[in-house]
Amino acid sequence: MRTKTPIIPAVAALGLLLSGASQAALVAHYTLDETSGTTAGDSSGTGNNLAWQGTVGTPGWSAAGVAGTAISFTGLNLDAFYATSTIPAGIPLSISLWVKTTSTEKDGLVYVGDSSSNSIYYLAQIQSGVAKTVARNTLEIQSDGSAVNDDAWHHVVSVFNANNSREIWVDGTRIIDAVDDTVLVNPLTPNRIGIGALTRNTGVVDLFTGLMDDVQIYSNALSQSQIQFLQANPGATVPEPTAAMLLALGVGFGAFRRRRKA
Repeated sequence: MRTKTPIIPAVAALGLLLSGASQAALVAHYTLDETSGTTAGDSSGTGNNLAWQGTVGTPGWSAAGVAGTAISFTGLNLDAFYATSTIPAGIPLSISLWVKTTSTEKDGLVYVGDSSSNSIYYLAQIQSGVAKTVARNTLEIQSDGSAVNDDAWHHVVSVFNANNSREIWVDGTRIIDAVDDTVLVNPLTPNRIGIGALTRNTGVVDLFTGLMDDVQIYSNALSQSQIQFLQANPGATVPEPTAAMLLALGVGFGAFRRRRKA
């Protein structure tokens, strides 16, 4: 009797490739590998470069990072970057970054918000040493993660799935805040990106103290496998399938089906 091999694994592999990595739309990537100047360059190809706002001195380039160099933020003198930038409207949205800090303050990490208001934004944040995902459109909701202020590098990802669905991931693990993850926050249309503080329109506040590296912003909700890929591969971006990859998978899938019929 011929044993039929289940077709589910091949279908699942194809589904993961098409529905996961192929939808990972990178809209900003700040490697923070500059060694001089006052611009945090965007390597995603979308041109969302950020300008330094510090009032004393220049950015703390060239600190040791998880991938190349990192930037050191002092938490003083408006040390932060931001710019009015072209980004996809609303959510889904994902913010990925690496931090190393001992701060116990309320620190803004990566801001994606409305430059015309001080109370409309999405934010990756640290408060009292705990990483948080924050959504605010008048009502502010914080989804609590875990502590990251032990002076070691940590990977933090804030995922905004929908107006009533948010996630916080630390070092490849999702921390579930059963109440706040599901509270409805009205949709917003962001037009500003900032890193190193809460860079709202009335001024730079909640300045971050510590090291930051490899900031990435995606216009989709990253999956568990994509987040864990970023955590395991500092500096890399979520891979999108090339035509060759899709062709190879298609050929392999066809061969699998022919073998199954034999």
